Amino acid sequence: MQKLADKPTTQTKTRKTTSRGAGEGTYYKDGDDFCWRLRVGPRGDQKTIGFARASTAAELKIKVRAEKARIEREGETKKVVDKSSVEHTLDVWFKTKIVPRRDQHTASTYRAQIIHIKEAIGTKKAASVGVEEAQALMRHYEAKGLGAWSALKGLQVLCSGLRLSKKQLVEDGLVVPKTPEGRDRVLSEEEFRDFLAELYREKAIVTRKCESRTVAVYRERHLLALCLNTGLRISEALGIVTMTVSLKTGILEVLHQLKWTLDGATGKSIKDPLTGRCAWHLDETKGDATRKVPLNDEATEIVRSQIAMVEDEKAALGKAYSDNGLLFPTGNGTPMREEHALKILKRIQAVLNAKREAEGLEPSLPYTIHDLRRTFGTYLAGAEDNIHIVSLILGHKDIETTRKYYTHAQENRLREAGAKITFGRKVS
Repeated sequence: MQKLADKPTTQTKTRKTTSRGAGEGTYYKDGDDFCWRLRVGPRGDQKTIGFARASTAAELKIKVRAEKARIEREGETKKVVDKSSVEHTLDVWFKTKIVPRRDQHTASTYRAQIIHIKEAIGTKKAASVGVEEAQALMRHYEAKGLGAWSALKGLQVLCSGLRLSKKQLVEDGLVVPKTPEGRDRVLSEEEFRDFLAELYREKAIVTRKCESRTVAVYRERHLLALCLNTGLRISEALGIVTMTVSLKTGILEVLHQLKWTLDGATGKSIKDPLTGRCAWHLDETKGDATRKVPLNDEATEIVRSQIAMVEDEKAALGKAYSDNGLLFPTGNGTPMREEHALKILKRIQAVLNAKREAEGLEPSLPYTIHDLRRTFGTYLAGAEDNIHIVSLILGHKDIETTRKYYTHAQENRLREAGAKITFGRKVS
């Protein structure tokens, strides 16, 4: 290639001279100026990621070095993803379908699974993905030493993002790991009574000083108890606006769910430039299932106590309190995160299991916040024969989703019936 310094400076016609070596870019003259441009992508669909212009060749070389350093620093020289590939298809699906509709915790879970899928079959054509590629993904999880639940979650993400049928893949010969035990837990009557007793055990309650007063902080415990007594999703409970609750009629209107504003590429929270805090908003409920949920006596007392606690904190902080009208805010009025309640739930389970071990009993299987909703739905299905009423209270868009709660309820009845029959002889 002819050196730029040897090119006549009086040339006015634009002339390109392509550098040797991939990723070096193209040098050319535009009038009296020396230029450099770096494009990436297939022919006909190229994108300019670097450009420099100077009046002399020596000055251009300095600018090109600086521009290449910037590109390398920002990671813009990475390979261009084929738009028909699994990698690109899942990225678009994640940005358009998951980030706007799911909370940060769920979005980060999806992002982690997408990374595994990219490592296993990211370069494959999305339209050609079938049993072979899905089985390769299962082998990838096994090679990584990850459990069956992670593999099943990855398969779910793959099927959702590429619009595949898991049932059809299995029929075509896909071997999937067995569903791990302990998932989709429904608490027994003994378990949820122990849970509620420990939830409000006085020694476990945190207190905070509000001026000259000491106020018991029950917010996370109120939140967990309300999820158990109403079957609300955690995001729906966090998105409750106080004015939508009627203690006189015993009705709670579920209109929104709390969402943290996420970055479309990373799935991480975006900070509000004005406050410096993570940005949030109230979004439509899952499946846009706005509904009215009846409050039983326990739920009514929980809401009444929570409102009183929030009013105490609001009065104590005065103008420093950020009043957003939420039923479950933090101590200064900002939205509360699910992780706060999850810590309390894990702590309670640890205490209860320690008691069981001290009594010589096996520790109970772990359960999640969503398992409180499953427990409510199962006991509601056992008490209510009309499946449409159960579906309406739980906010299910598809009636088939509600049927599984009747299955759980039927299993509970069978176990109770079997336990009633005993002949007094113990097997040694």
